[in-house]
Amino acid sequence: MMEISQRMSLTRVISFSQWDKIIMMLAVTCGLPLFLHALPFGLGENLGPRWLPIFYAPLIAGLCFRPHVTIIVCLCAPLINHIFFGMPNAQVLPVLTCEMVVFNAILVLLKNRIPVAGWQTIPAYFVSLFLALLISAHLTIQQAGGQFMASILLSAPGILVLVLITEIIGRLQKR
Repeated sequence: MMEISQRMSLTRVISFSQWDKIIMMLAVTCGLPLFLHALPFGLGENLGPRWLPIFYAPLIAGLCFRPHVTIIVCLCAPLINHIFFGMPNAQVLPVLTCEMVVFNAILVLLKNRIPVAGWQTIPAYFVSLFLALLISAHLTIQQAGGQFMASILLSAPGILVLVLITEIIGRLQKR
């Protein structure tokens, strides 16, 4: 009888913690950038910063699962990618991690207050990028502003993908 009770409580813990979703989202978050860099686009080395593939799975996690899933994925995935695959490089790692955490935290807070919509992604990304540049890169406001504009121009296709993902999830949740 005790064994059945222990199994049920373990099942509850696993269900509440959503470890299966964390592992799945970590795998996708680490795999998408690798997949993108393996494709023969011939577009140079800026595929990650241009398309933002490391943001897709944490965004989905933040909109579909408990908030801790997306935060754990945002904190761990860039470090795992750096250790095993060398990207992002050590200089970009803290900025990217900070940016991902802030971006997803903003969207999780928004989703709890208003219905999810694609437009929310743009201000959330802009705020997260600017804060990440100020905090992690130790830049002045002027330096961060210049870097911010360059990053926005480079990552425009990725921002549009994030908007589409958010819009699709928002519409599916309304059903």
